[in-house]
Amino acid sequence: MNIAVLGAGAWGTSIASLLAKKNYSVKIWANEPEVIKSINTVHRNDLYLPEFDLPENLIAVDDFSELTKDVEIIVNAVPSKFTRSIIQKIKPFIDKPLTVVTLSKGLEPETYKRISEVITEELGTEHEVVALSGPNIAWEVAKEIPSKTVIGHSSKHCLVKVKEILETEYFRVYCNDDIIGVELGGALKNIIAVAAGFCDGLGYGVNTKSAIISRGLNEMASVGKYFGAKPITFMGLSGVGDLIVTAMSEHGRNRFFGQELGKGLSVDEIINGLNGKVVEAMNIVPSVYKLNEKMKLDLPITEQVYRVLYEKLSAKEAFDNIWKIKNLQDVCH
Repeated sequence: MNIAVLGAGAWGTSIASLLAKKNYSVKIWANEPEVIKSINTVHRNDLYLPEFDLPENLIAVDDFSELTKDVEIIVNAVPSKFTRSIIQKIKPFIDKPLTVVTLSKGLEPETYKRISEVITEELGTEHEVVALSGPNIAWEVAKEIPSKTVIGHSSKHCLVKVKEILETEYFRVYCNDDIIGVELGGALKNIIAVAAGFCDGLGYGVNTKSAIISRGLNEMASVGKYFGAKPITFMGLSGVGDLIVTAMSEHGRNRFFGQELGKGLSVDEIINGLNGKVVEAMNIVPSVYKLNEKMKLDLPITEQVYRVLYEKLSAKEAFDNIWKIKNLQDVCH
């Protein structure tokens, strides 16, 4: 089977490596010449996943026609704000219905559209678009640490096919027909992870962070309800599972971003220090904030994170505002 992976960041590289180890023919598209050279010559991604040797049958390319030649499965690991433009570039080279598995976690700015919707708009409804999301730190999957994930699509047949392609002994794949909830869980948790990072940067403890996480999960479910997701989905791997790992792990980029803001660094200082790595919260926070202004969904954590990122509110002021929010269980107002 020929598989094309769009995006050679840490997550795209990790999944591409997993697939190549299963003896599929895998090509990965990278935007950076140094990444292509590194993967093809020393079989490592020295920029985004430097600790790991990659299979020799994983080939990096920068040409979309070469990437898509005889392809049967496309895996999208491009950051959400770039997905539409990249899909538009590969569309002329696709001449048959394909299955697309999207790993991107976010909403398209301005449109509020999920990434599966963006891909379907560009490629057409004849293509099956499956969303993958879960508590999956790329570094841990690359190291073959036992992990679980969930894939979302309305077709059971499609889900079973993708599950068989992706699953290994260390990477277990579960199926869910609620693609809306699967995608939104993976996207929205990045906002809450930034607020959880404030706690680390301000020197607070696990008690504090757990309170932020629990209130944040309610915000995620509120947005999910607006879009038509099933509430139970947010209790699973792509909801609370992904939220916990992103908010707690030292490898969680959005948590780290919030942590550095809590220490007093500016947004620009942190972004410049990430060497091109994308903080998805920067893309999704404005969309959800504007949606909240329009629909009054009661998203106080999102509002405060937005004010830190775009209105220069300090993380300490934002945390203090969040901390004053009444818990939903508080019946003694």
